[in-house]
Amino acid sequence: MLRAFRNIRAGEGRDTWTGFVCLLVMIGSHSILETARDALFLASIPAARLPWMYIAIAVLSLMVTQLQQRASSSMAGRSALSLWAFLAAVVTGGFWLALPLLGEAGLYALYVWSGVLTTLVLVHFWTLLGDLFSVTQAKRLYGLIGAGSVIGAIIGSGLAGALARSYDGRHLVLAAALGFGLAALLPMLFSNRGDLGGAGKSEATPSIADNLAFVARSPYAGRIALLLVVAAVALTFGDFLFKQTVAASVPQAELGTYFASIYLVLNSVSLLAQLLLVSWVLRRFDLSTALSILPFLLMAGAGAMLAVPGLVAAIAIKGPDGALRHSLHRTATELLFVPLSEGARRRVKAFIDVIGQRGGQALASGVILGLVAVGAPGRWVAVLLGFSAALWLGLAIALRRHYLDLFRGRLRSLGHYHQQFPDLDVASLENLIAALDSQNDDEVLAALEVLEREDKVRLVPGLILYHPSEAVVIAALDLFARVRRPGVIEIVDRLLDHNSPRIRAAAIASRSVLDPNERMLRRRLTSEESADVRATIMINLIAGGEIVGSDAKSAIDAVLRHGKAEAKIALAEAIARRKAAPLCPVLVSLASELDIEVRRAAVRAMGVMGDSQLVPTLVDLLADERLRAQVRRTLQHLGDDAFQALSEALADQALPRGVRWQLPRALTYFDPQPAADTLLSHLPDERDGMVRYRSIRALQRLVTGSPDVALEKRTLDAAILNTVERSYRYLDRELTLRRGVDAEPERKRPGFELLAKMLADKRQHCVDRLLRLLGLRYPREDFSLISRALSGNSRVERESGVELVENALSQPLRDAVVGLIDEMPDGERLHLGRHYHQPLGLDYEGLLRHMLDSSSVSVQDLTAFHLGELRLAESFGERLNEIRSERRSSDIDRALELSLQGR
Repeated sequence: MLRAFRNIRAGEGRDTWTGFVCLLVMIGSHSILETARDALFLASIPAARLPWMYIAIAVLSLMVTQLQQRASSSMAGRSALSLWAFLAAVVTGGFWLALPLLGEAGLYALYVWSGVLTTLVLVHFWTLLGDLFSVTQAKRLYGLIGAGSVIGAIIGSGLAGALARSYDGRHLVLAAALGFGLAALLPMLFSNRGDLGGAGKSEATPSIADNLAFVARSPYAGRIALLLVVAAVALTFGDFLFKQTVAASVPQAELGTYFASIYLVLNSVSLLAQLLLVSWVLRRFDLSTALSILPFLLMAGAGAMLAVPGLVAAIAIKGPDGALRHSLHRTATELLFVPLSEGARRRVKAFIDVIGQRGGQALASGVILGLVAVGAPGRWVAVLLGFSAALWLGLAIALRRHYLDLFRGRLRSLGHYHQQFPDLDVASLENLIAALDSQNDDEVLAALEVLEREDKVRLVPGLILYHPSEAVVIAALDLFARVRRPGVIEIVDRLLDHNSPRIRAAAIASRSVLDPNERMLRRRLTSEESADVRATIMINLIAGGEIVGSDAKSAIDAVLRHGKAEAKIALAEAIARRKAAPLCPVLVSLASELDIEVRRAAVRAMGVMGDSQLVPTLVDLLADERLRAQVRRTLQHLGDDAFQALSEALADQALPRGVRWQLPRALTYFDPQPAADTLLSHLPDERDGMVRYRSIRALQRLVTGSPDVALEKRTLDAAILNTVERSYRYLDRELTLRRGVDAEPERKRPGFELLAKMLADKRQHCVDRLLRLLGLRYPREDFSLISRALSGNSRVERESGVELVENALSQPLRDAVVGLIDEMPDGERLHLGRHYHQPLGLDYEGLLRHMLDSSSVSVQDLTAFHLGELRLAESFGERLNEIRSERRSSDIDRALELSLQGR
């Protein structure tokens, strides 16, 4: 219970305690009425008549539900609850006055009224709470609020027992009426939020048929209704067995005292269950498991009744019912309704409750009446109890998937799923071909790129070489050379005399690939006026073996040293077109040129060459942001040699960060399973946070693209453990800093703000990595969608994300992750993460000393900066000097300088 008190957060106390007290008074009053009802009824009427009562309650409850919906549609939620509680007090008081006049008919009516009463009041109470609290709030607070029902039942049973010793059962009815009168005053203590769900509704109240159709259309609501029907059937069988056995075993004069005593004991056990079991079960297990406990115990009780019939077996059946129905089972059942939208919840909750509880009672009662009519032995009811409890258990287990699907459905609108490009249809191809005639160069170039990617270059007309745009003509010449399309040679020959030197150079290069002609090249070399075109001709002659030895070397060196960018690009393209392997070192030289277009041409040529000696250069080029995508595709083209080089580079912590940060993404371009194995195997030992993060993202990419990729769970679990520990370590440091500033406000300097912000950012980055790792470890749940929901502005979506996380994980990981993602006080977060991190227990200066030993350079520097502004650097001088001897840092220097000034 103490933990339940701690679960109340700012702004929740008023509604929580009002709900607790309100439920206590209502259930206490109902317990008194229930004791009076059972004692009066069974003392005068045979227990075999009870099934008729259940049927009457079911029929009347349906009528009352429809009436209640119509009457409540124009009232605020709090006002409606007060009205129905007041009506309960008036009608119950009327029974106290009328029972002596009505005789047995009054007892029948009282029994039916006590059952209908819960439909009038308790269903509306829980609907109001559903409007006040969200899913995550309900899971924290319903246990405490539900304790009010158990405590109320105990108080009610105790009062009933005490009153029964001095007064007859009729006066217990008066006590119940007074209790309901008190309950009518309490709902107005709820906050005004309780009015938002019920006030001012102008829509027509749905009929029973409309509600039934709505439930039938909703897979989730329909399964709740079926679950509650079967549960009510089982509980009715159990209640009948219990009361029949008691009526046969206990003298009539002692029934009132006996029922009061047994209900007091059961309600006491229920209170213990509420205090010790409910929160623990809901925190440790999913909702489906919580719903499965009562039917499992009822199955065991039915077995006991079949094996050893008698009062003990009857109590073994009534015990779990009395202990858990109004504690664990009621709390878990109410949680089933909370995820529904407000409109759906208000529309179907009362209906499902009535159909479930009363409809199930009526169905079981009809069966019992049938058994009595044919003279079947009582053990058949025990058999039916066992069967219905087993069915109830199965439905509870199966409901889990539909419960979670409701939350997934809430988040699905956030999803932006990446899809592969679909195959081009005829209409798309027509649009692409039409785009080739566009006057917009970008459209034409894009169409050429798509047609090449889709292997449809044969559809590109050769006449595109007459396009007025220089960029388009050059792109088409390169394209035709890459795909070796000899049909365009005649048009290419006409371009050899084009006015543009760039087009002439590109035409010569393409011509040399499509149909090499050294005699034509030499002739052109002597007549060509453009130096760039002559360089292109010279390079093609060298690549074709027409110029060799020192002449070739001199010509290439001249281009590398003095040639323009166009000549160097032509050199790279010529080497690629001729696949001149001996000239691979030239490509390496070109890859280091300052001009980006030259480097691009060199990378393209490396991809065409496919030579493994080029791999180290390509790995280094990953650091170049403008070449990165092209380099990744080129490495992919180079195959196993490139994959091996990337794997070795990932293990090399000495490589420049700019290169290492790009390695995980580059590995995703290769066979998914080996790439995933490589990334995962390096993850536990990786010291660079950015490489860890990008490795996780790369694993996500691989798994998304290839769902059959298998990841080693043990390694993932170790990575998850490390990330959770790191997250709580950052949280602990941040809280210690803030407590230190609260204690001594003069510590609140810019350095503190920077340190606190950096620690919060690092924790958030850890949480992001954690959610990605959980998505890899538990692929059935879409953690990317959950992550977007948690970072969004919608409270409903955030709470849906938390609920899905809770149901995906088991303890103690569940608590630790929820502590990082849910909205709660930071102190409570540390408590939830206690299995993964023990607080450092350091004072402010002790924490700063601890942070100077961090492996993070940024943490060290900001700590030194803060020490300097607090004039504390002198006390830390030895450590600061050690850091300065290892590396230079202006923050370290400044801290030491300020310490000298302060002497």
